[in-house]
Formats: sequence, structure tokens, C-alpha cells
Amino acid sequence: MSFVQSARRTVTIAEFPLSAWAFALRIWVAMMVALYAAFWLQLESASSAAVTVGVLALQTRGQVYQKAVYRVLATIVGVAASFVIAGLFPQSRSLFVIGFAGWLGLCVYVGGLLDGNRAYSAVLSGYTVALVAVTQIDAPQNIFSAGINRGAAIVVGIAAVALISELFAAPNVHTGLSGKLIAAHRRVRAFAFAILRAETADPIQSATLLREITAHHPNITALVAESRARGAAARSAAVALVAEVSAAGALASLPDNTLPSLRRALGEALADDLGTERSALQRRLQQLADVGHAELHDALFVRHALDLLIEDRRAQDAIEDLRAGRRAPRRIHAPIYRSRQAAARNGLRAFLAVVISAFLFSLGGWPFASLGVSLVGVTIALSANNPNPPAFASGAVIAMGLAALLAGVTEFLILDGVDEFPLLAIGVAPVVLVAALLSTVPIRDWLRSHSWCPPSSS
Repeated sequence: MSFVQSARRTVTIAEFPLSAWAFALRIWVAMMVALYAAFWLQLESASSAAVTVGVLALQTRGQVYQKAVYRVLATIVGVAASFVIAGLFPQSRSLFVIGFAGWLGLCVYVGGLLDGNRAYSAVLSGYTVALVAVTQIDAPQNIFSAGINRGAAIVVGIAAVALISELFAAPNVHTGLSGKLIAAHRRVRAFAFAILRAETADPIQSATLLREITAHHPNITALVAESRARGAAARSAAVALVAEVSAAGALASLPDNTLPSLRRALGEALADDLGTERSALQRRLQQLADVGHAELHDALFVRHALDLLIEDRRAQDAIEDLRAGRRAPRRIHAPIYRSRQAAARNGLRAFLAVVISAFLFSLGGWPFASLGVSLVGVTIALSANNPNPPAFASGAVIAMGLAALLAGVTEFLILDGVDEFPLLAIGVAPVVLVAALLSTVPIRDWLRSHSWCPPSSS
């Protein structure tokens, strides 16, 4: 490692690396460009352009582009659904709310069957109706213009993000993903070495490895937006790593004294980077598999050892293809499992939450009941696919209060009635930069680094 590379890794500002500051500056510039363009175009919902930049505040271009495409498609579907619901129930608020609740529940159900940005697009199709139609429940004739304005603002925000990402050379997905897959491959090999040394296999370690590998699925799907060849290579690498963990786990189920010479040779072959011993052992194992063994454990060991070698080589080759931008020789599909029952429960909860909140708001006679129902719909939709919906809802309530406080401070203390755009850009810069910086690290890790959060117990 050169001195320059070492210095780049250690230079920080306010304990955030330079890459985080570059990301925060990109988001602030893109947000101001989007807001200025929306003001120049005289869009009624100009703030939606800035919000779109915030929604697309991701650190790699592939993630941004994929989410932008899904955001446009989901907005089109949501606006169309707003027209349909408003046309079916023009004179009945109760049926209008029930129609919206049913649509939101359906979108949450579909989102529960997907993952990543696809799940986000499904729930966005649902709560777009809240932002376009429910807020205009007292003036349904304005739904069309509200939908068009929101769509135009979103397109402006996406264009601003894409422009700034290209001008400032935002990093690509494959740069970080290849390193993560290499690290995962190293840990999978260590897991296999421990089993071949007759150490006790830990099922928790196997489950942890599988969770680590499958957690890259959203990034792998986002990689397709940058390069289809790299996306296919990353998918092949992930599938090979999962198969390698499975083969190593199968070897752990066999007695430790099964074919000890082959066990030692297998460990040496895995450590052979040049591949000479690996290829020789693979041919030997293939011959033994073709001949067969009278002893069941010996036959199973040969079969699983051969699978381990093959999948390890496939994973290594796929990672090399990913780094080089080559298309993997095999076309791999990596479907995900989602429980239809859990998705249906989430959809039903979303439907009931909207109906009950609308009923309570109507009983209270609150003049901004439609806005309250909209916020409930947005919060329920976004929390539906979250691993911890109650914690997300609590965080959303805190974030709304904090956002209102920061908006008041910015408007009345910092700007103090000033309406020039340059001063507005400077006034909102601290809030945008701090939020973008904090989004680059898990908040618990950041608090722990400042001794504000106790370490989690194992």
C-alpha cells in the first residue's frame, strides 16, 4: 500500500471520511439544482423535486438510477389509481377513503412479495394516492393538476440527481460490491477450513454467512442499472457462495474420520491459489464419484467435497468476472422467498390503519383530517416492509417533529423573511449536509463511536 492510499483512508473531517463529505455535497448541490429548476418552471409542488433528491440520496449511481426508474413508474401507477378512485367515488368521502385504503393494502401486499427498490415502488404506488388524491378530497377537480405537477417535480429531481452524479463522478455499485463478495468468499473458505480440520461446526456461523450473502441481493439487482454483465456475474458469485456454504455444512454432518487423506488434500486444494492441486483433486474426486463407494459416508464425502471445490471455483471466477466487467458463462436466476401470509397480514393492517384513522379524524372534526389520513397512509406504507415496523413508526414520529423544528429554525431564524434563492441554498445547507453525512453510517455505530450508545450485548 502506498503512502497516498494510506493517507486517503485516514483523512477525516469531523470524524467523517472524505467520501462521505463528497456524497453530502453532491446531495446538497443536486437538491438546490432541482429546487431552482422547479421554481424556474413554476411548478406548484416545487418542493417535491427536492424531496425526490432526498429520496434518491444513495451513494452509488446504480442504486440511484434503479430507484429513480422505479420511482417514475410507481408515480405513474399511483397517479392513474388516483384518477380511477376519484372517478369511482366522486360524491362519497367514505367510499373514497375505503377505496384508498383498499388500494394501499393491495400495494403493501405486493410490496411484501418483493424486496429492495421493487418493494419500495409497490408501496409508493399506494401512498402516491394519499399525496395526490386524499389531500384533494375536498376539491377532486384539482387531482389531475396535482398529479401532473407531482410527476413533473419528480422528473426534475431525478434529472438533477443524474446530472450531478455524472458531473461529480459518483461511485459505482460494483466497486464496493466486489470487495464485499471477496470478503464473504474469504469467510466462507475459513468456515470450510474449520470443518475440514474437524472443528465443531457452528450452525449460527453458517446462518450468519448465508444472511451476509443474501443481504447483497438489492445491490446485485441495482448493479444491472450500471452493467448487465456485472449484474449477472455478481448474481453467479452470490449463488456459488450459498452453494459452497451448503456443501461445507454437508461435510460437517459426516464423521470426522471419513477419508482423512482426502480431507487433508481438500484443505490444501482450497488454499491453492494457482489451481494446480485443485484441478488434480477435482479430477480425482470426479473419478471416485463415477466409480462409487461401498461405504455410504465415503460416497457422500466425495460428492460434497466435489461440490465444494466446484462452487468455490465458480465463486472465484464470478468475482473476477465482476471486477473485469465480463458476463458470467452461466445464466443464474436468484429468486427470493417471501411469505404470502405475512404479506397479506401487512396489507390488512395497512387497510385497517387507514380506515380507523380516517374514522377517528372525522369524529374529531379536525380541519386537516385529509392531511392526517395522508400521513398515516405514507407512514404505514413505508413501515410495512421494515423489519421492525413499531420502531420505524416511532422514528417517523420523532423525525416529523424534528423536521418541523428545523424548518422553523431555518425559516424564522436563519432566513428571517429573506426570499432570495442563494440565501435559501445557504440556509438549508447545514441541515442537508448533516442529514446526508449521518445517512452514510448506521446511526447506532455513529453514536457508539461518540460514546453515546452502549455496545449491544451478544
